[in-house]
Amino acid sequence: ETVLASHWPVSDEATRQLMTEFIRRWRGGESRLEAWRGAQLALLKSDKFSHPYFWSAFTLTGQWR
Repeated sequence: ETVLASHWPVSDEATRQLMTEFIRRWRGGESRLEAWRGAQLALLKSDKFSHPYFWSAFTLTGQWR
């Protein structure tokens, strides 16, 4: 239904944090789109991975609700 794809290599640690936050939010009842946006914003607010390089490498396509 949905593909979450990376457009360039990102560190494993940043990806782990981003995906963990996304899944936590999605399983918590948010739509895929809301969960993805929240996960990106969480990384943006982090000390180590706030640069867009880490959280903008990925796109969510397909069924986003």
